[in-house]
Amino acid sequence: MLKPRLARVDWEIRQEFTREDDPDRTSPEHDWATPAFIAAVDPSRRARQTVATDFDVSHVQGYRQGFSFARAVDGVLTESECVDILRALNGKGFTPALVGVGGGVQQYIPDYRDGFRVIQDSPPFADWLTEVLRPHLPPTMDGELSQWGVAFNELELSEVSSWCRFLCYLPGQQFKPHSDGGEMRRPRGSEESSTARDLSLITIQLYLHDLPAASGGATRFLARPQTKPDVDYQPKAGSVLLFTQELLHEGVVVEEACRKFTMRSEVMYSGHHIGRIMNPGSPSEG
Repeated sequence: MLKPRLARVDWEIRQEFTREDDPDRTSPEHDWATPAFIAAVDPSRRARQTVATDFDVSHVQGYRQGFSFARAVDGVLTESECVDILRALNGKGFTPALVGVGGGVQQYIPDYRDGFRVIQDSPPFADWLTEVLRPHLPPTMDGELSQWGVAFNELELSEVSSWCRFLCYLPGQQFKPHSDGGEMRRPRGSEESSTARDLSLITIQLYLHDLPAASGGATRFLARPQTKPDVDYQPKAGSVLLFTQELLHEGVVVEEACRKFTMRSEVMYSGHHIGRIMNPGSPSEG
């Protein structure tokens, strides 16, 4: 397994950063060298080689009948493609993972989230993943049942968000229980005046190497008290875990002498326009 290259930072605990600070080095001068397989491998052919497994999450906290699901997809990447991605990430370097606190502000809170990450805006990789995962994604979803509470909408599959967050957890690190915040944005390529908005409904976790159960690091869906056990998914190189964003989950502690590399993005759905009524408490536009 490749050793992560950690970029040096001098951040203070609880320090806040705005988009203009660019703590994640997302400006073009920091872009990675795009792995060659993204252009060379036919995503439709790869899609036919994948295998999906559904999990029973009906007892998980946050579950919504008729909407929520969790599904693993094996064979999205080969092991050599995972290595190519890790090499590209090391060319950029990992920085401590920050926590979004609203209004476009992020905060360094290592006692809550203590891993490292690389953020890369990569439309080519996102488009490739969209086609590989398309057979395993709902073509439409009910916006009113989602965390957005969007009335009047049957939302249609749009794309995988190009905003890719690659995560590295070292021994003893974890991500404590949470449900994933949503993303609302104009569709890629649309005019600034457009009222159309894509909404994130499904989280993608792409795992870049195998991690045996004894090594920790599982993605764990947390059951309601006094119901069935929690649901664990153990990282497997090249696999993807898809799940709706309202499900409560955690990244289990990584044990000694191990590392966990994964990527998070979102599946976006179209059909909403700003100005339509959203239920109170829905995530704000970011």
